[in-house]
Amino acid sequence: MTVANLRLYANGHPERAREVLVKYHGNGQLTPLVRMELDQIKHSVMAVGGIQTRRWDYRPLFSTKGNRRRISLGEDTQPPAR
Repeated sequence: MTVANLRLYANGHPERAREVLVKYHGNGQLTPLVRMELDQIKHSVMAVGGIQTRRWDYRPLFSTKGNRRRISLGEDTQPPAR
């Protein structure tokens, strides 16, 4: 299962995901391997409720005064950039 096919399926393009799997994993035919991979993708997308668009949410790092203080202490202890 590739990330590209997972994204295609999760973003509403299941037919395109199937075409890509058939082309590269089934040698142009809908094989049992391709069906199994499509089922895995379908279950993965359903389990997480889709694909997250953001990789990381930085807001919790700065949400409290203590967290902001820790971040500033970490910045102060870093060696200067060259």
